[in-house]
Amino acid sequence: VTGSGAYVGGIAGYADAAIRQSWAKCTLSGTEYVGGIAGWGSRMTECRAITTILDGTEHIGSVAGDADLEGGGLGDNCFLEVGPAGIDGVSYTGIAEPVSFDELSALEAVPEEFLSFSVTLTADGEEIARIPFQFGDDLSRIELPEVPAKEGYYGSWPEFDSAGVHSNTSKASLAPCLHGNLTLEAVYTPWVTLAASEEMDGKLALALAEGQFTEEVSLRVLPDEAVPPEGAEEADVWKVTVSGTDLTDDAAVPIRLLNRKGERASVWQLKDGRWQKAEAAVNGSYLCLTMTGTSGVFCVCPASGGYLIPLIVAAAVLLIFLVIILWHRKKKQKKKI
Repeated sequence: VTGSGAYVGGIAGYADAAIRQSWAKCTLSGTEYVGGIAGWGSRMTECRAITTILDGTEHIGSVAGDADLEGGGLGDNCFLEVGPAGIDGVSYTGIAEPVSFDELSALEAVPEEFLSFSVTLTADGEEIARIPFQFGDDLSRIELPEVPAKEGYYGSWPEFDSAGVHSNTSKASLAPCLHGNLTLEAVYTPWVTLAASEEMDGKLALALAEGQFTEEVSLRVLPDEAVPPEGAEEADVWKVTVSGTDLTDDAAVPIRLLNRKGERASVWQLKDGRWQKAEAAVNGSYLCLTMTGTSGVFCVCPASGGYLIPLIVAAAVLLIFLVIILWHRKKKQKKKI
């Protein structure tokens, strides 16, 4: 039972009439006046409750959030002892008493639903499975099935308190526990298709990794002590690591390494203690290549002759220009003669 405001109960939200011989096994959410039998009640007798309260700030109880305690209309109510206290956080002998599960089970005319429990799994509103359990079972031992696949998303079952007991010390203690039925709705999250490294150069990540990753993916680019290839002593040597994924050691991971110097460059990878040139394509400020497995050591090297080629081209253009000028001068001198 879920309410956006006050007065939420398993039988009634607010009851000025009599409630008697009623049973409620319920999970409740509200703001205040939240109770297993009634959010507020004036006359309640011979009622029994198994109460789980997910949300409630003030006036909460396994029997009632609050009640008319001086009107004489309350008596012989009980509740499963692992829930919140009876009425507004207090239990009363003969009025709202806690009982053990064995005592509750031995009561006359106890409904079958009070003796059996289940975890219901749903995905996109459809029931996937219903798993029964006994009172007191440790739900952490239950094997949940795989979440049904959904294109563009990865799924997970939400976390829940598998062995908790209400302590009534904080709102966090009001999580579902073993004395109520649980319904778990699959949570679908879009895949992370491009992971950026935590390390940056200005506003650009030092590396990017492509694939289908969960939100736990982590991409790190850290300096490595390996000696750079000959002639590239000033080049960057990085160890790239992808973690928080289910990638195998032979998985092919497309990555992009930042060319920080902005010149023509090549990428070398350290394999078996030797540098090997990697096939890399240019994409803006990045060099695109494929890494095998979850880590690798790379060196982004300025291409040999990076400065020399532009100088040679400039010199060639200047030489052609001078030849043209000299040819024109000689032509003019011949005309004068």
